[in-house]
Amino acid sequence: MLDANIRNWPKALRAARNLDVEIILPGHGPPASATLLAGQIRFLEAIHQAVEVEMMRGKTLVDLVQFDEGVPVAASLRLPPDLNEWVGHRFPGQVHMIYEEISQGKPHGDIVADD
Repeated sequence: MLDANIRNWPKALRAARNLDVEIILPGHGPPASATLLAGQIRFLEAIHQAVEVEMMRGKTLVDLVQFDEGVPVAASLRLPPDLNEWVGHRFPGQVHMIYEEISQGKPHGDIVADD
């Protein structure tokens, strides 16, 4: 997701789903049926919406993500329980990238990291 347009991913996944494929070969994990795309869409929309809501409530990045030497290691953000299977070790980084994408108003892939 480092060079992604995270907000656009659900749209891209819907386009892939419309190809009417039987087997998905994801970048992470084993081959799966096309139902994988529906889960990914729900997760990405939920995490984006949750970050947006917390930002509207005045939460800052450090309220949402804990960093260790600049690396996101934990997130306080919680999603609905039915999405727990999608929350893995990359979740703090995903929250971080979505926060940056929303706060800077451009796709994460267009955001230059501070060195």
